[in-house]
Amino acid sequence: MPGVSRVRGWRLVLLASLIAGALPLTSSLAGASTWTPAQPLATSLNLGGYAQVLSVSCAGPGQCVAGGYYEDVNNTSQALIVNEVNGVWGAPTTLAGSLNMSGAQVTSVACDPSGHCVAGGYYEDASTTTFAFVADEVNGNWVITTLPSSLDPNGSQVNAVACEASGHCVAGGYYETAGVHVQAFVMDEVNGTWGAPSTLTDGSNQALGDLAGSNGYAQVNAVACDGVGYCVAGGYYYDASTIQHAFVVDEVGGVWSRATSLAQASRVNATTTLTSLACDPSGHCVAGGMLNDAGSTYQAFVADEVGGLWTTTPIATSLNTGGSAETNSVACDPSGHCVAGGMLNDAGSTYQAFVADEVNGTWSATTVAASLNGGGNATVWAVACSAGQCEAGGYYDATGSTYGAFIADEVNGVWAASPVATSLNARGGAGVTALTCSAGQCLAGGNYVDSTGRTQAFITQNEVTPGRLAGLSLTRSHTTVSASWTPNGSDSYTCTLMYGYSSPSSFHVTTTSGGCAFYGVSPTQSVGVRVVATSAGVSSAPVTAFVDGQASITCVRNGAHRVVTGASPRCPAGWRRR
Repeated sequence: MPGVSRVRGWRLVLLASLIAGALPLTSSLAGASTWTPAQPLATSLNLGGYAQVLSVSCAGPGQCVAGGYYEDVNNTSQALIVNEVNGVWGAPTTLAGSLNMSGAQVTSVACDPSGHCVAGGYYEDASTTTFAFVADEVNGNWVITTLPSSLDPNGSQVNAVACEASGHCVAGGYYETAGVHVQAFVMDEVNGTWGAPSTLTDGSNQALGDLAGSNGYAQVNAVACDGVGYCVAGGYYYDASTIQHAFVVDEVGGVWSRATSLAQASRVNATTTLTSLACDPSGHCVAGGMLNDAGSTYQAFVADEVGGLWTTTPIATSLNTGGSAETNSVACDPSGHCVAGGMLNDAGSTYQAFVADEVNGTWSATTVAASLNGGGNATVWAVACSAGQCEAGGYYDATGSTYGAFIADEVNGVWAASPVATSLNARGGAGVTALTCSAGQCLAGGNYVDSTGRTQAFITQNEVTPGRLAGLSLTRSHTTVSASWTPNGSDSYTCTLMYGYSSPSSFHVTTTSGGCAFYGVSPTQSVGVRVVATSAGVSSAPVTAFVDGQASITCVRNGAHRVVTGASPRCPAGWRRR
């Protein structure tokens, strides 16, 4: 199978078995954004024939990191990291190479806006025992930090990392104790130094991995920060009845809370797992995962945190008529708009990729890439958002044995999917497994199968697409006309006043915010405002809105006076114009 992660204890199977065959679909769907041709990574290192990008992150456009793994000539997986500097991807770097005897991966990467980046993952010794590591990029070089050996005599792994603008980073994963209990942990980096791992506990301060006795198991699958000092981590643990619970913990002021079990829908015995977390700058956080709510029925869920309280909501239930669904990824943009993506089983027992949007606290789901999914097996594996832009990526089965990678972008609430990496994917085994968006540009990574049958890693980036102008509207007050819209990343905007419905004036306003205003406009004149978005020297088509003039007349009746205002004001019945 292409793209099977070594993350233990939870489902992470990306594609079905490969059958050789060319991928016939090459055209893009109308409305989808344009992505650069997919770029192979580490092909010269991948002598064992298996490589994949598992995580991507950007400090800003053209300043990104991709992490994953490749197989060397001895078929040993090696931890892979690749840096993009000023838009140019450098040579791949192998992390923990001198420590790794049996296998290694970078499972997660994260960058803050200042350009500081970290990576997390694991390596194996000669007996295939796993050891967690984190790595920091310092002056272009990656420096490894391993966990204390006393913490993980039987194995450990970092599953997720996240960073915020202050340089504070967090990592989460699991370690296995001498008593063969698996414990969930988090650790913090402050001022470039990683602190000791903290074992997560329940409300009675008992380690989560001890709650099920000899069957004890807990791990962190995801971490996220809001950028202003608040972070969350989540995963799952087994309780005393060996029922699996999704959990979250919060970090406030450098202190991690005890675990909160997310609600388990209608069944006391329901099992849940958390797979993804995201936060926006307001402190609103979202979790995603899977729950078993009625015997063998599995539902995708999201959970929202508002004011420190988590509310769990099954999503896509009306579409999941086959009773098997899961949320694989969640993301939020700075405005608080959040999306989720995953997989569901429809009425025809076909596995479809889906996305769900949260608007004003309500989640609404729709399938994506259905027209590509002729073979009946598709999944959204990753979602990402920046200001005014959200993307989803995954895989689809074109023919029943031919797998392709796709990316769907959302424009004004409508999702449109397009295949990517088609020219590379000679044997029909591709998928997008990682996405990130920053300042209006996005980066995706995944894997494909080349003409020799090797599974290779790739990345692709969306080209600058200015003009994602949403919600342009005008208001007027006396002699002021104001325009407002939803800004997109780092785009700049030029507003031009128009007299009537066709004649641009000589009055212009340039801004990077989501609005502009013109003063001294005649209140009786119908006017328009034309807005053009520009990014990296490329300008969009103009978008124009109009507002009618507002004339005023005075009406009288029996000595009383009334002022009537409107585009074509008239006195009401029984009144006459003065």
